[in-house]
Amino acid sequence: MKASLLFLLTLISVSVIGQNETETDTLESGHVTASIRDTYGVKVGLSGGKHLFGEVGLYYEQMHEFGGLPLANAPSFNLGAEFGYIGKPILAPKIGTRVHATILQIGLSFLWYSDLNGGYAPTFRPEIGIGIFHEIELVYAYNWDLVNENMGMINTHMVTLRVNLDFMQVYTHEHDTGAGWREL
Repeated sequence: MKASLLFLLTLISVSVIGQNETETDTLESGHVTASIRDTYGVKVGLSGGKHLFGEVGLYYEQMHEFGGLPLANAPSFNLGAEFGYIGKPILAPKIGTRVHATILQIGLSFLWYSDLNGGYAPTFRPEIGIGIFHEIELVYAYNWDLVNENMGMINTHMVTLRVNLDFMQVYTHEHDTGAGWREL
């Protein structure tokens, strides 16, 4: 009886110790202090200046979180389009990049505005503004036309409000208080 009880206690102890050593710490456990995640999502926005434009696009970014808060990212990449109606439809395919650091964000986009009737205006757009937990962005932008064919319908100065809708997040690295950085 004593031998069976001792064997059972030893077996339980080894099992518990083994689980402790192989258990992966998580942010929820309080042991992870920082993490890196890849995020994919949809950007939806509204831009105002002289004229009103809508925006929709896809984006990818690698976000660095500290203490569970998204504080910085490697440059994000987005691909989408802006659209408006000013007597006729205006469409602008768009490619861009952004960098977030705490609440400050800067970006640069290239757009090809078209009135779908032969009028066009290739445009560079630098942006600066704030981002709140990477979910909401409020930025000032300046459209720098590369040709003088502005079509008379593109905002030179504008303010944009965007909402980021994440549809996939994949954590790739974590920093544990005891083990340092590890790949997931």
